[in-house]
Amino acid sequence: MRRWIPLRLLFIVLAGTTVLYLPTLKYEAIWDTRDFLRQSILLNQDRPLTDAFAGGYIYGQMGVSGQSIYYRPLVNFTFMLEKRLWGLSPRTLRRTNLFIFLTLLILVFAVLRTWNMKWSSVLGATALFAVSPIIPGNVVWIVGRGDLMMLMWGLLTILLLRRKKRLGPWAVPAAWLAFILAILSKETALFLIPLFFLSDPPGLGWKQRYHHLGFIFTGGVFLAIKHLVLKIGSPALLLSTAILDYPMRGLAVTGHYAQTLLLPFRAPLFNFVSEVETPFHILFGTLAILSLLAFAVWAFRSPGREALRFPLALTGIFLLPFVLLSFTSMWPFRLSTRYMMTASLGFFWLLTLALEKIPRRVRPLAIIALILLFLPATLFHSQTHGDELTYWSRALNAHPGNPTLILKLAETHYMQKNDLEAYALLKHGTGWHGRRLTATHWRFLQAKLEAGRFKYSAALTLMDAAAPLPPSLRFQSELLRARIDASMGNFRNAETRLRDLIRKTPQRPEPHARLHLLLTGLKEWESAEQLEIQARRCLGSRVTWRTSEMRMRFSRFSPPERMRFFIQHLNFPEALETLRKISPLESLEDQLFLAWIHFQAGREADANERVQQAAILFPSPHARARIGQFYLEHLNRPEDALPWYRRALDQNEKPEWQESLQRLKQLVGETEQVTISVTEIP
Repeated sequence: MRRWIPLRLLFIVLAGTTVLYLPTLKYEAIWDTRDFLRQSILLNQDRPLTDAFAGGYIYGQMGVSGQSIYYRPLVNFTFMLEKRLWGLSPRTLRRTNLFIFLTLLILVFAVLRTWNMKWSSVLGATALFAVSPIIPGNVVWIVGRGDLMMLMWGLLTILLLRRKKRLGPWAVPAAWLAFILAILSKETALFLIPLFFLSDPPGLGWKQRYHHLGFIFTGGVFLAIKHLVLKIGSPALLLSTAILDYPMRGLAVTGHYAQTLLLPFRAPLFNFVSEVETPFHILFGTLAILSLLAFAVWAFRSPGREALRFPLALTGIFLLPFVLLSFTSMWPFRLSTRYMMTASLGFFWLLTLALEKIPRRVRPLAIIALILLFLPATLFHSQTHGDELTYWSRALNAHPGNPTLILKLAETHYMQKNDLEAYALLKHGTGWHGRRLTATHWRFLQAKLEAGRFKYSAALTLMDAAAPLPPSLRFQSELLRARIDASMGNFRNAETRLRDLIRKTPQRPEPHARLHLLLTGLKEWESAEQLEIQARRCLGSRVTWRTSEMRMRFSRFSPPERMRFFIQHLNFPEALETLRKISPLESLEDQLFLAWIHFQAGREADANERVQQAAILFPSPHARARIGQFYLEHLNRPEDALPWYRRALDQNEKPEWQESLQRLKQLVGETEQVTISVTEIP
């Protein structure tokens, strides 16, 4: 009966982990996951499952494989398979992540037991790993699945090697297969190879370790296939003219990660290299490396300490790839708490072995105390992934003034159509120097905001300043330029840009839809019908527009309906002509509506003249406040709305106008000194 007690306790650990992560199933899809669900050509087109192995991870899914540096086809394969089995949603994707994590916990328990550890130590290490604050970034953030799968298949490989005598001759080929699945899940599985040597019982000669050649061969074949598929290797290294920069950065990052392993409940979700290059982290990193080396010498040179060697190597080896990552140009999150998941398993393993030295009755209390210490941070990190606005707001609170996080939060506001909040964040930049890619994205977001404010010249100037754009932004840039051309009446320029995009990216639906919108707005129905036929060949069922039906409906439209149609389709000359025929433009609202169409058409001078005429025709303070509201709500121009509210308050004090004035002052930065600088640093 006592034999079943550890399994019952393991069941309690699994049940508790499920309860811990169950609320996260309802969270939104954020960041990369959101982009995958919306834009991935693998998930939004009827592609065969084998296509998961034909392109890169992240950018490869978006059709710009030339920028991919990661090859994780098994993760792409699981996403595509889920779509076929039960469809894709944040809930189902996270449910799969949770299932993988629970399977991983079972494997942790099984692998630890193969070292003949005490049941209390095995359960303690498994429980600490289950509730660690390091884990949520891999379970709740859906694309963290790669780390979970890599470690799951890696532990299965180790388990098969540990049990190969009991399992018979098929154990080694099965271990090779498990390692192939691990390396196809994430490239860091390569660092498991030296650990496989330590998984063998002590005393084996090289002739009895021939099977390890299979792992080395598999790693080499993987790197060759990755290069052939992606046409690119690993992330580029950052170069420095000062030779001491390299050891200092290595020590600082090691110190940061050592602190994360020792105090996981205090670790932020991610950090920035510039923030950890401090004397404290350099000193802490130096002490961590010296301690690790001394401990390794003691463990590997002394007999009877085989149980310490594997977890020690697991901790040290899986620090290495993520210290090296800090020397690359990956943008911009090179330091992440979740990267320490595998290293933390080794650390908790060593910790529970150390707890075996304390009295037996005290051990469970020590484990429970650590779990209670971990839980608040684990819950906080899990809840941070609830929605994108919370994620980036908390990140910015943890790293105040960081330009990358200001940019990400502003992008989130922009995607949620909170343009004023995005505008205010970029307006209140802190003057920090950002990396070149950060500056490029910053300017491009400013360009989109200016286009949304109908300041097309400013938008084009910002896009020119952002050049050269990375592949991920070039497509968006051409779409934005085509929209600006169409809005300003340069219809043929817009058509040329969109047709060029269709030629270069025939599988992307946006250029087809934008061009169809343009052609129907110009009433070029025959060209629109030909485009629809072409789009159906490339996009299939994703083409939802019916040109013939649209043409029939248009013929029955009333003049107001035609005007709205032309505005929606960016044909503002026709919209203005239709408006003049149907409205005498006698009210303030009519005058402002006419000005709004002029603004959209890029006729800034004409639009402002209409507003001034409206102010003359309607001189009341309420009319001035309404004009301020028009600039704020319909044009997202707080700097233009501010003087109109001031004029209204000069004539009539109203509390709601005073509140609007104070908000506008904050938006335009009158209440504090503001400096904006995102300097390009290579």
